[in-house]
Amino acid sequence: MSDLCGYCILNPPRLQDDLFEGLHFLPDPVVENGEYKAFADVHGTETDDTARPSARAQEPASERDKTLKKLLVATKVRNFAICRECGKWRVVYSPKKLSPAEGRSVMRVQEELVYACGNPLFHAGVYHNTIIVKEGINCNSLMESAYYAGKRMQFVDVCFHCWDTELAENEDLTHTKEGFGIVCPICQTCLEQGKPVKTRNALKVKKRN
Repeated sequence: MSDLCGYCILNPPRLQDDLFEGLHFLPDPVVENGEYKAFADVHGTETDDTARPSARAQEPASERDKTLKKLLVATKVRNFAICRECGKWRVVYSPKKLSPAEGRSVMRVQEELVYACGNPLFHAGVYHNTIIVKEGINCNSLMESAYYAGKRMQFVDVCFHCWDTELAENEDLTHTKEGFGIVCPICQTCLEQGKPVKTRNALKVKKRN
């Protein structure tokens, strides 16, 4: 207990000193030889969050992603879902345009704060395999390029890195848009921080005679 901590002074621990000194914060996960160490082996030691599963920027495709890969394409984009933990906008895919009832079901998932990155949109039921999101992602994963493809749905432009709606505009970005089918938006802050402009589908430039 710190003598400088006002909260600790006003709310001193009720345990005996020897018991209080033996308490430890819950440790972060620690990987050794490709496997997570047991809780008993890391409790009471200094750890950091570098091995936290959700800190991995790129997750491998889940088995469901592989099974349903024909749905996870730009022409099947129907809506988006917002993660309740990180706030990122994740693409919702379906074979056909969502009916009013299906749209209400997706909206209900949003209202009840059910969806989180890496999970199915519907864990069971009739929509489990027909209205889906990509599951091989986590809260550190970037926005999906399919969000910006505009094949079937056009959404509000948000920054590819931080999903801010205040976006940068300059001559370099305009020139980049002339050379690619998809140029994901980027905000001024991320641009100034040196984050890259995400592009896809380079356009063929006709050679001048």
